[in-house]
Amino acid sequence: MINMSLTLEFFPKGEATLESPEYYRKLLNMASLTGVLMISSGAETHRVEDTVHRILSTTGFEHAEAMVFPTGLVVTLSDPSSVNLSITERVPGVSNNLGRVADVNQVSREFCSGKITLDEAVDKLNIIKNERRFSNFMIIVGYILASCGFCVMFGGNFGDAICTFFCGLAAGLVNVYLGPKIGKGFVTCIVASAAVTVTAVIVAFLSKQIFDISLQAQCMIIGGIMPLVPGLAMTNAARDILHGDHLSGGARAIEAFCVAAMVAVGVGAGMAIANVCGFADTLILSFNLSIENLPRFLAATACSAIAVVGFALLFEIHPR
Repeated sequence: MINMSLTLEFFPKGEATLESPEYYRKLLNMASLTGVLMISSGAETHRVEDTVHRILSTTGFEHAEAMVFPTGLVVTLSDPSSVNLSITERVPGVSNNLGRVADVNQVSREFCSGKITLDEAVDKLNIIKNERRFSNFMIIVGYILASCGFCVMFGGNFGDAICTFFCGLAAGLVNVYLGPKIGKGFVTCIVASAAVTVTAVIVAFLSKQIFDISLQAQCMIIGGIMPLVPGLAMTNAARDILHGDHLSGGARAIEAFCVAAMVAVGVGAGMAIANVCGFADTLILSFNLSIENLPRFLAATACSAIAVVGFALLFEIHPR
């Protein structure tokens, strides 16, 4: 929903007198697009408000304000003697794309410093909006690397980590291809975590029956669901609360709790399915997170680096 009102007189204070009303409409739209892109990419509230406010401050208006929520924003420009402009936009969904946050923030800084014009900034934002840093294949690779790395960190051995490949593949396929068709994030979390659990139990069962190799299905499961855990949402919630944005922080915390609950529901559903199919004999729900020796510590450290690379792909950060 967009709401704009423009008075007949147009004599704003300071540098604003150098531009036309149409310029400020375009600038307000550009600021709104900046905020929407940042919110939908997983940026914290205070960062979005600061970026949008910097853009609006270039007008010289007496009142330039941005109010940001996890699901939308309100951007306003007003001056007692001249013009009132306001835009309200809703953000339908949020993803994890930290590379886009960095790109949008860079465009805003270039515009505020006068390095690019308003039209150039709008063109760059539209390019960023439609740009994909990594293909679906690379995103799935990210799921696999993160799953395999965390499997070792949570007590699995290298054999478990190699077989966790199938768990990461299942999570990636569900989120990349089935998720957009489902359209509901919570449902996608349930389906993905259930797919990870069933895959881990079946792989462990077949490994025991065919090759007589015992795998730790529980470590494979925890490794496979780690990319689904809402760690970024919890981090942003804490940062918002620390910056005084209690409403946004609370909303993000509730969202993170709901996602975590859906992941747990999916794991439980997967265990139930595996039990009905007769594969649950290989599942032992015990964890040993202790590290007894230096080689085990170094292995866990190396695998954590692999997991970090996987999350870098999932969050679409810059390749550098």
